[in-house]
Amino acid sequence: MSLNSLATVGNEDHDLETQLRRSERELADFFENGIVALQWVGPDGRILRANQAQLDLLGYSREEYLGRHIAGFYADQSVIADLVRRLAKGETVRDCEVCLRCKDGSMKYVLVSTNVLWEDGRFIHTRSFMRDITQRKRLEAELRKQAQELAESHRRKDEFMAMLAHELRNPLTPVRNALHVLRQRGTDEATRRWVQDVLERQVEHMARLLDDLLDVARITRGEIHLQRECLNLGLLVRVTVEDHRSLLEKAGLTLHLEVPQEPVWVLADRTRMAQVLGNLLHNAAKFTDQNGRVVVRLSKDPDGKHAAVTVQDTGIGIQPELLSAVFQAFFQADRTLDRSRGGLGLGLALVKALVELHGGTVRALSAGPNCGTDITFWLPLESEAVAKPPPPAQPQAPAKSLRVVVVEDNLDTGETLRALLELFGHEARVARSGRAGVETARQWQPDVVLCDIGLPGMDGYAVARTLRQDPAIPKTSLIALSGYGSDADKNRCLEAGFRLHLTKPIDPTELERVLATVSPTR
Repeated sequence: MSLNSLATVGNEDHDLETQLRRSERELADFFENGIVALQWVGPDGRILRANQAQLDLLGYSREEYLGRHIAGFYADQSVIADLVRRLAKGETVRDCEVCLRCKDGSMKYVLVSTNVLWEDGRFIHTRSFMRDITQRKRLEAELRKQAQELAESHRRKDEFMAMLAHELRNPLTPVRNALHVLRQRGTDEATRRWVQDVLERQVEHMARLLDDLLDVARITRGEIHLQRECLNLGLLVRVTVEDHRSLLEKAGLTLHLEVPQEPVWVLADRTRMAQVLGNLLHNAAKFTDQNGRVVVRLSKDPDGKHAAVTVQDTGIGIQPELLSAVFQAFFQADRTLDRSRGGLGLGLALVKALVELHGGTVRALSAGPNCGTDITFWLPLESEAVAKPPPPAQPQAPAKSLRVVVVEDNLDTGETLRALLELFGHEARVARSGRAGVETARQWQPDVVLCDIGLPGMDGYAVARTLRQDPAIPKTSLIALSGYGSDADKNRCLEAGFRLHLTKPIDPTELERVLATVSPTR
């Protein structure tokens, strides 16, 4: 072979060696800097090599990670045992889901794909690829949770709708029966009074159900606005208990009141606090059988920072495992088919929400079935509060006859309002649509227009805007009537030109009081 031939062979060997070293560098770079986590594990389970993506996945430095046994990172040892068994049989494992422990103690879910490098039947090392799916697993878990919550929400909604139908049918049944008796027996005094008592009780019951529903919706939307004042909680408790005394006595219950003589001052909304205590008294009356006892107790906590109001009854009690759930909306302790205790399960939920809006807390205690229940709420005390004397009573002005237009598309509602107004000594006309109401008001020029909001065609807002723009009737008082009673609904009425908003069903006493504040325009 010539010297030139030897030189050519030498150059070719050098080129091959250069290419080999280049390929080794490229493979090493691919391994070390690949975006997928890679590692080699020896036949004894020790980690031989890992790239930066693998180290970053678990949070270790290279020195901390290499040489450790792979089993120490697996949360489930049965999984690694199964992987070893499959690899020893020569299988290639693809996308095996495993949970690995990180250096900081957290867990990461990964998909492992791995197989073994064999040489002459000898296990050299595994070649493993890992893809982080922790975020995907979290999203899947969140979706499963949301699906379960949605299914539970639908289930509770269906239960609630069935329960609401049951609770509304209950008062409607005696109303229908009483009216049928009245129609058959005539209008003798005894029958008339009995029917009147039935109607009053059942209408009050339905109004209370609807008010509770509306209040829960308002609280959920954050639309409850407290009118706080410095008030004597002792006086409020006495007055509220007296207001409900007849309710408990009719149920055959004995009522006992324990209130200190000295004032107990709190900063609270008078109406909402009366509602809280009223709900507790209704609850005690509902779940305490005849000849039972109800005690209402007001005291100051030993720390001198809180007032405590307790309503204690000798009723059916609460199972210990249900105590933590009694303040949830729509929770029903009475789950029997006959639901003899009734209710929508909103009273105690409203108590908790209203007390917490005042910065207080509430708790229920019971030793179990037939052992009675104690429900206590705490409110922050006002230190060194100074009682404000009540404003002097204004002399009652003599009632004046008003001319009132009722704009109401429901025939029975319109005619019963007309009858009420005439009973109060006012003149009244009924219009069955918004346009008819506007025309009647223009022709008759009334002192007051009582206008429903949900009218077909021209709604109540349009009626108010139209009448406010009419110079012929500038002094007429516009009063809205609506089944919608949120703060947003009331504000919209005021913006349309109404003087005030009354929520249906209207309390006749409240309507009479409102009309007493209106001055005749003539």
